[in-house]
Parts: sequence; C-alpha cells; structure tokens
Amino acid sequence: MVYTKSSSLNAMGEAGIGSDEQAIAQYVLRRDGNARACLDHGRRVCDSLDCVLGHTGLSGASAERLAALHAGALLHGLLEDRGRLSLSSAESGGWSITPAQIVNEVPLADVADRQLVTALLEDVNSTAGLFPRNGRPNECAAAERGERSHASQHLVDLFTEADSLVHLEQPEVEQAVASWRRSGLPLATPGIGCATPWAWEVSIIGNLRLTGRRALLDARTTEGWAQAKRGYVRLERLIRALCDEEGLRYERDLCDPIRLVDGPQPTRSERRPALWVQRFYGWEELQKRLREVPLLYSHDVFPYRAAEVRLAVVLRRDITPISHYALRERLGAMERLNATLTKSLGMCIWDLPGLAILGQAEADEMLICPPVTEIHTRREMDRLHTARRGNERVLIDGLHRAYLAGQRPGQRMRVIEISGVPYPPIAFASSWNAVVEYDSPPARTEDRRWYRYAEYSDYMKEPFSRQIPATPKDFTYVLYRDLSGLGSPGSRLHATHDARSKGSR
Repeated sequence: MVYTKSSSLNAMGEAGIGSDEQAIAQYVLRRDGNARACLDHGRRVCDSLDCVLGHTGLSGASAERLAALHAGALLHGLLEDRGRLSLSSAESGGWSITPAQIVNEVPLADVADRQLVTALLEDVNSTAGLFPRNGRPNECAAAERGERSHASQHLVDLFTEADSLVHLEQPEVEQAVASWRRSGLPLATPGIGCATPWAWEVSIIGNLRLTGRRALLDARTTEGWAQAKRGYVRLERLIRALCDEEGLRYERDLCDPIRLVDGPQPTRSERRPALWVQRFYGWEELQKRLREVPLLYSHDVFPYRAAEVRLAVVLRRDITPISHYALRERLGAMERLNATLTKSLGMCIWDLPGLAILGQAEADEMLICPPVTEIHTRREMDRLHTARRGNERVLIDGLHRAYLAGQRPGQRMRVIEISGVPYPPIAFASSWNAVVEYDSPPARTEDRRWYRYAEYSDYMKEPFSRQIPATPKDFTYVLYRDLSGLGSPGSRLHATHDARSKGSR
C-alpha cells in the first residue's frame, strides 16, 4: 500500500502534525535501526485509521485527538518491532523502553494529547498479549491499566482495530512470513501439526492464525469486522498453499473463529481481560508429563512410560466412556469456560493441542490439557468377555468436555490418544446413553461405572497384581491413572486432585 495522507490527516498539518512526523522519524531512527520498516507500517496504520474513523463518523474529531492518533501510529512500530507482544516494554540488544518514556522523549507538538498517545502505545497489542510466546510465561496480559473515559477507550479500541487490520494486508503478511522463516520457525509443529495455536512462536501457521484472531477480536466497527473476516479467509488460503508447497496435511481450526467471534465487539469496559493464556506447553512437554503419569496408589508405576502417544481428532461417538455420571456443576463450569474462551480468545474447549495454563481475572490459574483416551481391544473392554474384534478408544479423562461436544451436532474435538498401555482401565466400556447428570457424585453403592474387579480375588488373579499391590479396600481404583499433573481434578472419592493444578475437565 502506498501511503497518502487523507483529508482528516491533512487537516493535522495546520496543527503541527507535519513537523511531528519529521521529529518522530528522527526519534525512531535514533532508537531503532529498522526505522524505515517501523515508519512504513505506521503510515499504513494511519491510512487504516482514517478508514475506521470514517466508518464511525469520527473523522472530524478534534485536531488534538487526531494528532495523537497519528503520532501513536508512527511511534508504535518501535514497540511492535522490538517486543511485539509486550504491553509495557520492548527489549532487545540490551536496551528497553516503555510507552511513557517514548512519549516523554519524542518532541511532539503541543497539539497532540500526550496522555492519549501513551494509552495507544500501552494498549495497541493488548489482544496479541493474551497469548504468550511459546514456552514463556505471559508477563503482560494481566497488567492493569489506569481508568480512562469511555471516549478515550473508544479511540484506543479504534486505533487497535486499525493496526490489527494492517497486519492482515498482503505486504505485512509477506514480510512477517519471510521474517519467521529467517528465524527458523517451522511451518507446522511436530506432534501438533496445523492445530489451532495457543501461543506465539509455535509455528508460522500458528502465528498467522493468531494474527487473524487478533483482527476479529479487535474489530469494533461492522466494516472492520467484515474486513477482518475477509482477511482471515485469505490467511487460511495462504496456509493451505504453504502446506501444499511443503507436502503437509492442511487442517482447519476445529472451532471456526469467524463463527465464534461473529461480529464487532463493544468498547471494552473492564480494566483487565477476563481470560488469557498464562503459559503454553507444546508437544514435547505434553509427552514428557504424560510419560511421568503414575498410578493412583503406586507412584513408581508409570502406565504411559513406553506407550505410543499422539493427538487425534474425533467425534464423541468415536469415544467410549467408562463413567456413568456427569456432574452438572462441572458441565456448567465448562460451558462458562467455553463462553469466556470464545469471547476473550476466539478459541473453544475442544481444540487444545497442548498443555495450557489459563490466567483468570476473577479466579485462580487453571491447568488444562486435551481429553485423554486409550486404545484397548474390544474384548478387553467388554465386561461380558464376548469374543469381539477391533479396538475401542476409551475415555480416561475429560468426560465433561466430551459430553458437551455430543450436544453440538458435528462438533469434533482434539484428544490425546495413547496405545500400548500395559494396564487396562479401572472399568469396562459403557455408552453415552448410560451417562446420567447428577448434582453431586453418586454414592459408591450406586451405579457409577462397571468396575473391572468386583471382588478382591478378581484383581489378585491378574499377572501384574504382584507388581502393583492392592488391598481389599483399594483394589477397585488401584489402576486409576493420576493425571493431576496435567490439570485433572482426579478421583473425587479418593482426593487425588493435586494442589498444584487448578484443573477443570
């Protein structure tokens, strides 16, 4: 895009913005060796801003506010280039700078509202900051901001929309992809593939999809949202083309963000986001933790240590439950979590490709991973021991998410699939028709599941019973997998929930 000052921006020249642009350019050049790219991006944002303001009827705003928007557009490239995801500082090469320092240092004309410029620089990456960089803690998403008037916050939001839309433009996308490739970032991630991203710097595809999500979430105008939607569709076409070039299997998001973020968002009123990704662990860490999962009573026995672990995409009908009850309180909690994920991140609970720690403004952190399934033979899972061929995908953890997925026709979900497990589950296969909703866990004397071992003597007949000792009191749950290290609340009868994990399944 070639930068041409529009009518509203031309009006700023009389108020001193022309000299501001020159002063800003000189300041950026002193601060950053990549000044030309920063300013070129800023000028694109200026054009985008003019369009956004025109959609809202604010193109005739005061010269002071228009000057602040223009200055913010030209300056924010400093923060994006050095620390694109940071809300408070940008660091590289041994120096750091905050938005307030930038505004204090740059020689702006008196006409610009410096407080508004600072607010623009603080918040322009707020949506991007909801997602951390891969493997790093999120240090910026939960930062509190000072109180602002509705009018000022509205301008901040429109500025953010304009910047997000520029990131969808072809020159910006091409530059970003080239930069990511030079840095060695893979197109897709081993183990995760083209799955929905939950952090920056996981893969090129992940970064592109987060860029698209950011534009959808930042849209405040009807035209801006429509433009973000078109941009997201273009990104998906590019992703498909990149996959074809490298011979990779293309896979769309399981939860379409265009459907989840189905229109422009209102001006933000809360001082902090409701939800953000505090940390994301990819495939390697997820596998590592799975292989360290012990049995409930035998913490020196690891059922997944030598098993084959992968991610799979399935429908609920492809999974066999072993529990006969779901708790209404947990179903409600998962519904609320999904609604917040949708509103805050454009994500859903059925498309998690790794292990995530979610930060919440009004609650404790939550550790969550995909539902866990195991592959066992149908004969092994049949309580009547009927001779049956084939395998069964057994749901070990994540029942409430799977249960809810079945209430949405066609809803696929990403699960962990483990095969080659040497120990069977604690119960035989059941069916989704047998799952009943309860307000509280049913008593042990009620129909909780078809337990594998009805009597202590049944367990003692197993060849591995010598390796995994049990008593007449605990033999029923002796093969229970302790998944608390992955966020599972564990057995509600046996209090396996680890205090380190604030899980929700």
